[in-house]
Amino acid sequence: MMNTTIRSDSVTSDDRESFPVDTAISALLLTQLLVGLLGIVGNFLVCFVFLHRRTQRNQTNLLITNQAFIDLFTSLLLVLHVVYELSGHPETDIYLLRIWSCFLWKNQNLLFASFAISTFNLTIISLERYFATIFPHSYANIFTRRNLRFTILVIWLVSPLMQYILIITTIRFSDETGCDIRWTPAWVGILLFLWEYFLPVIIMSFSFASVARKLRRMNKVLSNASSLRSAATMTTAAVESRSVVTEATASCEQGVETSFTQGTVTTSMFLKLPMSARNRQDCFHSQQENTPPSATPTPSPAASFSSPSTSNFRVNVRRRNATTTLLTVYFVYIICWSPNQWAFFQLNLGGPLDFRGYFYKISVTLVILNTCVNPFIYALRHKTYKDRVKELVRHCKRKIGVH
Repeated sequence: MMNTTIRSDSVTSDDRESFPVDTAISALLLTQLLVGLLGIVGNFLVCFVFLHRRTQRNQTNLLITNQAFIDLFTSLLLVLHVVYELSGHPETDIYLLRIWSCFLWKNQNLLFASFAISTFNLTIISLERYFATIFPHSYANIFTRRNLRFTILVIWLVSPLMQYILIITTIRFSDETGCDIRWTPAWVGILLFLWEYFLPVIIMSFSFASVARKLRRMNKVLSNASSLRSAATMTTAAVESRSVVTEATASCEQGVETSFTQGTVTTSMFLKLPMSARNRQDCFHSQQENTPPSATPTPSPAASFSSPSTSNFRVNVRRRNATTTLLTVYFVYIICWSPNQWAFFQLNLGGPLDFRGYFYKISVTLVILNTCVNPFIYALRHKTYKDRVKELVRHCKRKIGVH
């Protein structure tokens, strides 16, 4: 997105030189203020939740925390820009502050640098989920805590690369003329589109598409394995039950004991006598009633297929929950950023863009909303985050005495 969030007039590629300076649009300023305040509160809560407990400081949560911190910083800048606009663009006589304001503030370079950092951090998150799902054996070696911290540092320094180029190509400062901000050259705008939007979206789309396919296959495998385990358990129980029935029936058909006397000698004999179906059924039910409960066969645990241990199962569930949550974050990013990015891309190719039209205003609103929407996604889909927030709410209620 070019550094033109709040503009006026309808502009084409032929009148860039006469393009006016930013003008305040009250609806966008109000949206920017509300979204900024929501983003500050929501992203601060995310940072607190994931940093409060050491058990939650894994690689994925570290990247989520960095994402929340970036969005918190961006939300703060949004609010400060609203204050700057409403106060009438105040100037200062301090030389260093004038330089800082010219190169980083007036053209919103610092704000758009934070947007770029947020985008590239989300790109790293998609790669982290890709390796964790597709190449789990290599994941531990690549995404070590040390490598991840270094990656985060690189993200903060390298992501705003095009903002550095914008500062060099569009801003001039001198004591005589003050701050002179020029229109962004078309080639810079195209590179900006490719670096801050198109390249990250390609990487994120490939990573999350691969992850989604793998999760779908895993769900099918787990579903089939669950069906096989159920069938095996039922088969084992049926076999053991049939064995008991056979033993009981055999004992019923063993016969009766009889004796006879020959002279002074009495002889006992065990004779197998034929039984009717009715008598055999009565005998079997009689033995069932006299069988103690402890003797009732139970399905053998060994009959089930190699089911994972409970701890491993819970870990896999948490990982899958985190992956689906971040997949939702990616989709929301695409929805929020695509209209504005493609609009400015076609502007730099020579097309028109009405800065007073509803499309432009809605596209800017979506971009701003992206800074505060992630905490709501975590609250709806991320189980660890939801449980921790509920725990904090209960703790606060106990503190203030609310039942």
